[in-house]
Amino acid sequence: MNRHKSDNESFIRLTDSVRHSEKNTDRQSSGSDSRKFEENAFLKNLKNIFFPRHNENSEANQSDGNAGAAFENSISLSAAPVASPRDLWKNIPTDENILYYKPDSDSAFAEHDGFSVIAASLRGRTHAHQGIPRDDHFEFSRETVNGWSILTVADGAGSQQFALKGSEVACSTVCSECTGKLSNPDHELNRLFSRIDDGSITLPEHTPVLPPEAEKSIHRAGLELLAGAVMLAKDNLAAEAEKYNREYADDDDFSPVTARDYATTLLIVITRESSQGRLIISFSVGDGVIACCEHGSPGSKDATLHFSTLNEQDCGKYAGETRFITSNSIFKDRLKLSSRLSVRISRETEAVILMTDGISDPFFESERLLHSGSQWLNFWNDLTLCGEDHLELRRLSVKENTEKLLKWLEFYKSGEHDDRTIIIMYRSHAGRNF
Repeated sequence: MNRHKSDNESFIRLTDSVRHSEKNTDRQSSGSDSRKFEENAFLKNLKNIFFPRHNENSEANQSDGNAGAAFENSISLSAAPVASPRDLWKNIPTDENILYYKPDSDSAFAEHDGFSVIAASLRGRTHAHQGIPRDDHFEFSRETVNGWSILTVADGAGSQQFALKGSEVACSTVCSECTGKLSNPDHELNRLFSRIDDGSITLPEHTPVLPPEAEKSIHRAGLELLAGAVMLAKDNLAAEAEKYNREYADDDDFSPVTARDYATTLLIVITRESSQGRLIISFSVGDGVIACCEHGSPGSKDATLHFSTLNEQDCGKYAGETRFITSNSIFKDRLKLSSRLSVRISRETEAVILMTDGISDPFFESERLLHSGSQWLNFWNDLTLCGEDHLELRRLSVKENTEKLLKWLEFYKSGEHDDRTIIIMYRSHAGRNF
């Protein structure tokens, strides 16, 4: 069996001249056409200086025009046209014979009780330029589980050689574990949900706030399920490392690996619609963003969209650092572990979004912007306004929107070329317009 150790260097830098070109080119709206227009205008100005035209219809001016043409032809432009930085990126397919191979892109969709789920993942330009595989991954329940939708997104650590497998194992483990547990009608979360649905747990009118005791109970049951699933994923990564060590111990270039070589972030949402609103329970380790998009105020026809982030950025001590599920410290501090889980009742849910930092970083460059309503609207508009690569959530089929979502992931922002993965669960029935 062939195996592969991906380059620990996950980010390549273009030359200073290319970066300078990229900065300037990003400000231009029409690329080489605009340069050509500027060159022609420059030549025209020179011609008018040396060959003034007093009467366009006179023979003299016709002669001047010929002389001007000769002058233009005599000028030699020494500077060659500068290629757009976007054209300098290579797209080298990942070798299908490597260990843990995964396609360079992936997408999927499903219908969940009045909501559509679309997901897409695309290898970043830095990986494509080097022929390195995609480290991101997603997985979600193709059908609801006792009414629950299960959504997961993971970003494998680019510095670790088997991160691409780590993200896959993390997503599949959590989806499988949650499916098994939530399939049981007697699971604590199912019992608590039933009390919300039948009104035994009553929310204040027009206020999406759970009573404190109910929220505490749901938080405790949710933490037991989701933190337990993440711990199982961590154990499965350790088992995967042991399996690798057994299978390749006799290779000449063998080096033993640990679970750390499969390090990954992880975003999780389990959600279910009740008679009083949508219950959303989320859990996260590492960077990336989980968000809820709500439509106006409860019971109103207000078309305003409101966005709320459901997780905190899990940064390390230094800039650019994040945490991974393979870290033992994640599970040692019970209080910190508890803060990773969020419980929310959303009265007028329009969408639930999970995305890796390959998408969130280009649109939300700071913690402040993550809590800016106008910035979220800018992001949503970029994603959904009608256009060739934009979603049309009310008009197109879920399949068509999935295709557009994958295409949208090709957006270009200078300096932002990481893997990109997103899941959007959005209200699919007619009646509202974004």
